[in-house]
Amino acid sequence: MRHTIFLTGLCMLWITGLCRVQAQEEVTLTVPILFERAIPADMDEVGEAVGKLVEEKIGVKVNLIAILYNTSSSTADQRQRSELDLLEKKGIIFDVFPSALYGKGFLPLDDLLKEDGKEILELIGEERMELCKEGGVTWTVPSVSDYASSFGITMRKDLVDEWQIDLEAIETIEDLDEVFERIAGEDPEMALVCSFRTRRGFVDRMKATKILVDPICEKEEDSDRFVNYYATEEYREMVSMFYRWNQKGYMPDTMPLQNLTGSSLVESGTLFSYFSPCKPSIEYEESISCGRKMVTIPLMEPMVTAYSLKSTVHWGINEKCEDPKAAMQFLNLLYTDAELVNLMIYGIEGVHYEIQEDGTIDYPEGVTEENIGYQNTQPWFLPNQLISYVWKGNDPLVWEKTKKFNEEAKWQEGLDFQFDTQNVAKEMEQLEKILKKYTYALESGQVDPEIYLPMMLEEMEKAGAERVIEEVQRQWDTDF
Repeated sequence: MRHTIFLTGLCMLWITGLCRVQAQEEVTLTVPILFERAIPADMDEVGEAVGKLVEEKIGVKVNLIAILYNTSSSTADQRQRSELDLLEKKGIIFDVFPSALYGKGFLPLDDLLKEDGKEILELIGEERMELCKEGGVTWTVPSVSDYASSFGITMRKDLVDEWQIDLEAIETIEDLDEVFERIAGEDPEMALVCSFRTRRGFVDRMKATKILVDPICEKEEDSDRFVNYYATEEYREMVSMFYRWNQKGYMPDTMPLQNLTGSSLVESGTLFSYFSPCKPSIEYEESISCGRKMVTIPLMEPMVTAYSLKSTVHWGINEKCEDPKAAMQFLNLLYTDAELVNLMIYGIEGVHYEIQEDGTIDYPEGVTEENIGYQNTQPWFLPNQLISYVWKGNDPLVWEKTKKFNEEAKWQEGLDFQFDTQNVAKEMEQLEKILKKYTYALESGQVDPEIYLPMMLEEMEKAGAERVIEEVQRQWDTDF
């Protein structure tokens, strides 16, 4: 009898201890979800559904916090920073978050990925993972997205038809010169072209295919010699053409004064075309943004560049995270679990969307864009949009085409070149300041390059441009 009581007591102690361990091991991860203009009315319901789903799949609780993230204007950027500062003051720490929010404060991920993120490694691929490392360490993981970069011109389809523009004849930026010249007299009140956002230059994506080492170093084609990209004849001719366009009245008068999207100007009826990214589904996306049918013509072949790899959304784990293992398990879900991804993008099936016969999704009966309770208009911030549903009206095969777009893109030569900036850090900092001072004005046609381009190059030389190029060349010759 005493033995039975003794054993029963031991069992009770063991069970009590086990319960205490389980209670101590209960994990709640705090995770942001980013929205463009407003927090959806049904955010709480979707957040609860996300928490329930994640707990069922990996035994971890999730506290999903909605964040307004829209940097299309300085006011929006200030609001976002204020919101993040307020959360920090409240002691809210995101365990898993995209680098766009903070850009630092991450844990090294290599060991965690090998143990609980094997599917992420398989999805991203060894070559791309290696290129995303800093100092040989993986701090963040890139999204599965359109990481190849291309560049094109997006135009109003109705005016393309009315003005009988031969789209097949447009292959380069220079071809647009003739198009704009021909149609300039058709509608004197309409601006013909601007950049994707009015406070950016026209060619950010295109010049990224030229510059291998920021901020100025271009490796000449079919050569191992580095030069200052901004001192090339190609750059001079390009910005001269933009200036000529501006002088002829092709651009919106208010372009340098406001931070607007080209699509908003098209929607207002005051703009014919704007430079844009070029990828599968871009015409659908821009038509939605513009409120009218648009057509996009590529002006460069798809290419994976240092810029496109860096600008892809990256996700990481906070260095202050109390349970990195659980955080990596959740991150792995974000990359691989379509049920979770669709819930975070589109909300609850039957309430916020319905699956159609062709596999796309649409609003349920009685639900419209105006009264829908949940929809995420920035799905590219999530790690893997390519496993989500496709909204009705878009190409049902868009994700398969996006994968092919990535796979067939050319890779910029020298992407694996890791430049050590230590010897020329001060010079590079000064060059960045000079570029911020001049390039927007030059690359949007606002100033005469005959005057301002020589001024910029002279300041670059005084700031040590040649020393930077020599150091890049020295390291390239040593490593390659």
